[in-house]
Amino acid sequence: MSHPICYAELHTTAPSVAREFYRSLFGWGMKHHAELDYTEIRPGEGPEGGLMGLAPADFDRPLWVTYVGVEDVEAASAKAVSLGAVVRVPKTEVPGAGWFAWLDDPTGARFALWQKAEG
Repeated sequence: MSHPICYAELHTTAPSVAREFYRSLFGWGMKHHAELDYTEIRPGEGPEGGLMGLAPADFDRPLWVTYVGVEDVEAASAKAVSLGAVVRVPKTEVPGAGWFAWLDDPTGARFALWQKAEG
């Protein structure tokens, strides 16, 4: 597997402001899911993304999280930890879609691993 960047997600203190900013700046399509308080970002080409309020693991800092595709989230997390990363959110299921984990690299930069569900 080539480990492509497959998704980008903005965690912010002001989701509605960010939605309007990126929609106006880039013309991105946005689909807000009020029941999840989550917005899908649809740029028109390239990887899609998401936008949400801050998560507890964000330590009150707005940030973009880049998702990298892997075959096995647990194995990739273990390798990352052996190289100095810190797991912030362990393997978590997104029903019907796959699994993710959030980690901070040795410099403190956040990234995510994404394992797509088979089928």
